[in-house]
Amino acid sequence: GQNMVCRNSVVTFETTPIDYAERYEWLLPEGFNIVSGMGSTRIDVEVENTAVGGEVKVWGENDCGEGIPTSINVQVDKPIATGGEITIPPYVCDDETIFPLSVSEVANATNYEWIMPTGYNILSGQGTRSIMVKIDKYALSSTVSVIPSNICAEAEPIKADIVIRSLPFVEAGVDFITDCSDK
Repeated sequence: GQNMVCRNSVVTFETTPIDYAERYEWLLPEGFNIVSGMGSTRIDVEVENTAVGGEVKVWGENDCGEGIPTSINVQVDKPIATGGEITIPPYVCDDETIFPLSVSEVANATNYEWIMPTGYNILSGQGTRSIMVKIDKYALSSTVSVIPSNICAEAEPIKADIVIRSLPFVEAGVDFITDCSDK
């Protein structure tokens, strides 16, 4: 069996055969429904959106009575919260090639997938709330996003705009004066 299950899914629970058992009885927590395998060593169970965690118990039965139950404690995933905010520098200079990004904690998320535009490369932290990013010379102002998730679901992407500023550029050199008059 599994210790963590996702809402709105079908999971399998299984027990090894029990000596002298002719059939198997399963007791499930609220919101867990057997969809196949009733009476056998293996059942497929639908986990409803309203399911709560608890013990999944199984015991063998025959005409003489019931055996001793065995159980596993099962937890149901917690829905991922919505929202969150990416902390970004007010702007990034085009010569400032490395900078941090972070996102506020999103309740029940265990992974954070960062998505970068062309020219942005994650140096460290992919999968976490904080990353270090390096831009190359072709990077432009753009939108970055992060998708919070857990083993069961993904939240909506959280997005932020990164502004890349260029350094002042003065072209120094010889000034030519062209006289185009007819002489």
